[in-house]
Amino acid sequence: ATTVVAEPADGITFGVPSVDAAGTVLTVGMVVDAAAPVTARVIRVSAHGVLSSPIAVPANTLTIYP
Repeated sequence: ATTVVAEPADGITFGVPSVDAAGTVLTVGMVVDAAAPVTARVIRVSAHGVLSSPIAVPANTLTIYP
């Protein structure tokens, strides 16, 4: 199963991700609570039992702004 998580996770909820037939595009809904802390987060994907890197780089970082 494929999952998506944010670190830190406070105030963010992800839906059920879907992956295209080629296995190259992942789509997932995300809800950000109005009270979510303003901070950068690393977005990590787990697929086939392997979790993506926890190291923050531009390609995996999301910043929540008010």
